[in-house]
Amino acid sequence: MKKIFSLWVVCSMFACGGELATPEEEGALQNLAGTSDLSDAIVEGSPEDIAEGSEGTEGSEGSEEDVSEEEETETDEVEEVEEIIEEIDTIENIVEETPAENHQDNPVLDDEPPAPEDPPVAVVNNCTRTLGYWKNHAGFGPQPDTLSVHLPIWLGTASGTQSVQVESAQLAVDILKMKLGHPSNGITKLYAQLLTAKLNLDGGADDSAVANVMADADSFLANHAPEDWAGLAPMDQSMVLEWVATLDDFNNGLIGPGHCP
Repeated sequence: MKKIFSLWVVCSMFACGGELATPEEEGALQNLAGTSDLSDAIVEGSPEDIAEGSEGTEGSEGSEEDVSEEEETETDEVEEVEEIIEEIDTIENIVEETPAENHQDNPVLDDEPPAPEDPPVAVVNNCTRTLGYWKNHAGFGPQPDTLSVHLPIWLGTASGTQSVQVESAQLAVDILKMKLGHPSNGITKLYAQLLTAKLNLDGGADDSAVANVMADADSFLANHAPEDWAGLAPMDQSMVLEWVATLDDFNNGLIGPGHCP
């Protein structure tokens, strides 16, 4: 409850330039304030009301009744506020304890594994690509991996003692870079050009221009490895180098269906 008091200090009694209060006025003020010190008197109303004095006691009793009623009103209001606060706290507790319903709009769970990607599909083109193209498209650089889909590939025959089965992109790149043996080795060169030609054939290129050469090369590689190069007769070395040259022309589009655009 808000209590409003007006503090009126009789300015004329304390050198404020007015006349001193009469003894009757001073007595009335003391009765209303309940103190012997007139400077501490706290009253409601104007100086004229205080000077009349005769109604002081009755006014005091009325004020006490008003105060009591105001206190009761204030108590009721406080109780109502406390009840509202309790209701708000109850609602907040219910909201906090209620679990959120997830995935209402999206039935797919967050921890659901992603769908597997489709395996790469070989592009069929009746044309050829160079050794350098396949070397740079094996999945080890910024270019897409177009080589792995064509593996495995045999260099030689499946039953040959010296045949090489190319099953991984890494082995394919090593062969194309002529790391199986030495780049000056004729059998190492044949590995690289024969693998390139077989990649082109699996990609859709017509092999009619090199079919016989590839068959002869596979038969040779079934029984020979790079370390055999130095022991070959000059005629055999020349034959291997002719195969290498023919396959190189095919892979570069000089013979056969031509180079891919």
